[in-house]
Amino acid sequence: MELVFRLQQKSSVVKGEQQNEIFRWLSDKSMNGWNDQQPTWNFQKYLVNEQGVLINYFDPAVSPDSDELKNAINK
Repeated sequence: MELVFRLQQKSSVVKGEQQNEIFRWLSDKSMNGWNDQQPTWNFQKYLVNEQGVLINYFDPAVSPDSDELKNAINK
C-alpha cells in the first residue's frame, strides 16, 4: 500500500476531523505500528525510514543537533 501525503499548504496537526493525514498516521499506533504520541508543539520530530516505517519519535525538547537524534538518523 502506498501512502501519499500532500503538505503544500497549512494544515491541522491537532487530533480530530481536520487533522492532516500524515500527522494522523504518525500519531496513531493502529496505523504506524507503535506510536500514539500526538503532536504537542512545534518541532516534533518523527523519523521515517526509506521503507516508510516510523522508526523513532522525539519531542520538541530534543534539539535537532542533539547526539540522541543524530545517532538515530545514522543507524
